[in-house]
Parts: sequence; structure tokens; C-alpha cells
Amino acid sequence: MTSDTLVSGRADARHSPDLATLRARLVQTGTQRKDTPDDTADAIMTALAWHARGRAVSTRLAAALPWPTLDAAATDHFQRLAERCIAGEPVAYLTGRQHFLGLEMRVAPGALIPRKETELLARRALERWQHSATDRSPAILVDLCAGVGNIAAVLAEAAASRDTPARVIAADLSTDALALARVNLASLGLAGRVELRDGDLFGALIGAVEPGQIDLIACNPPYLSDTTRSRLPASIGAHEPSLAFDGGPLGIRILNRLIREAPDWLAPAGALLVEVGAGQGAGFIRRIESDPRWRSVTGHPDDDGQIRVIEATRA
Repeated sequence: MTSDTLVSGRADARHSPDLATLRARLVQTGTQRKDTPDDTADAIMTALAWHARGRAVSTRLAAALPWPTLDAAATDHFQRLAERCIAGEPVAYLTGRQHFLGLEMRVAPGALIPRKETELLARRALERWQHSATDRSPAILVDLCAGVGNIAAVLAEAAASRDTPARVIAADLSTDALALARVNLASLGLAGRVELRDGDLFGALIGAVEPGQIDLIACNPPYLSDTTRSRLPASIGAHEPSLAFDGGPLGIRILNRLIREAPDWLAPAGALLVEVGAGQGAGFIRRIESDPRWRSVTGHPDDDGQIRVIEATRA
């Protein structure tokens, strides 16, 4: 959809803003990045217009929708939303929606917005679980640093659609994120299929599962260094929770804990899949390979060839 289509598609020119100018200003803000490829200027404008109309959709879904008819009140609302987006507020927070591997997720300030690179982690976790053999049924699948529950929802939805036994547990330190995860699971019809736990990494699992029983752990941990966090675009650093990015001075604090603590919780031949930052993959593969408790360490690259997911099997 082009700006001309947007302008010609409006139902009442008396109530229409200068859409071409708004679109040009959105392009200048650089909202479309590698981690947010769906956030084109046209998709953002359409998503905001539908939100002003009363329908919340992600930019992914908005890209396939026509421009809605807006009355004067809705047009005013749309213009205010567009100005906030141009000023730096994430469009996902404005609409309350973010698409993730076929699921429309609820998002809000206080919880990390799911990103494209995390879809790689979720896809690989799903593949690993579906192709692994285990004597235990149901398999125990854990989403650590679960945020709004996007990975847990993908796993639970797959289990439900394929009628495959699985016990899915999602844990996070942030109560705001867990509250959104609860809303997401309910809206997706998965509330009874995921257990939510509040706590710091494996501490959240105490009392829910015994060490040595987990078949798969997926984790998108904080992995940004202090320097990297200080250079984040304002649309990220000023709006999304710092807790979701803070990996310590060097960005490896939580990653090191995962490598050290996960073997005690995984079943024999259980898998850890973890997202890492660009440039961190090779070093962490070497770090895991030096630990005799791990074997079969693999790095999974993104579309640019950067290792963004590390998969390791407990020896």
C-alpha cells in the first residue's frame, strides 16, 4: 500500500489529515528496522487508523487491511497517535498489539515488545521439541524470561493443535510482563495450557518442577551491555523496560548464569536454546563447548548470517 492509496482510500476528505506528509515524517523516524520489519510507514498508519476506529491490530495484520473510514473524532484520534509515534513511542505500545509467529500478542509499557529475532528462537525451540525423543509424557517445556508469554504461547498452541502432550511453564521476574502474559494466554485460549511462575530464572521453578526433569528450556534473556544500552534508539531506550535489556556491564551476566545453572535442571539429553546478541554467538559457543556438562552445541544464524540462537544439549 502506498501513500497515494492511503490518500485516495479515505472516505471523507473533510476529516482527513495530510497523510502523505505524515507518512514522510514516519519514514524519517526510521521506525522500520531489522528487528521490526513489519513497521513500515504505511502499515503503521493503517494500524493507527484502525486503532482510532476501535479495532486493535498489529502492523503485520494492518499491512493487509484497507484504509478505514474515519469520522472527525476518529481522525483527530489518529492524528494524535501518529504524532506520538513520530515523537518516538513504539507503535506496538500505541496499538497494544504485536504479531509473533502467527499470534497476535497484547503488549504494553512495562514489558518487552517481541522482536523478529526471537521468532528464530521460538521456531527452533518448536522444532527441537517436536523432533526429540523422550520417555516422559508430557514433555516439560520451560520459557524463561518469558515476557508477554510469546514463546510459551507458540509452544502451547502447537501442543494444542497437534494434540501433543506437553507441560509448558513460563517464568519471568517482571510482574508487569507476567500480567500481560496472563492476558495473552487467556485471549488465545491457552490459559489452561501454560503455568506462569514469578521469579528470577530457575528460582521461579522451585516447587513447580524438580531439577533434572526439564526437556527443553527456551530463553530470551537480557544480553545488552551498559555501552550498548546507552546507545539504544530513544524509541526503545526511553519506552521499553530497562530490566528486559540489562545484561550487566558486559552484557553476559544472565547468559553466564544460564550456562552454569541450566544443566542441573535439564533432563539427560535435554536442550537449552538461548537468544544472544549480535556478535556474542561465537564466544558463547566456545564457552559452552569448554563445559563438559554440555554437548552438541549449535549456533543458528539470522538472515544476515549473525548467530542469534545457541542450542546446546545436556551431556
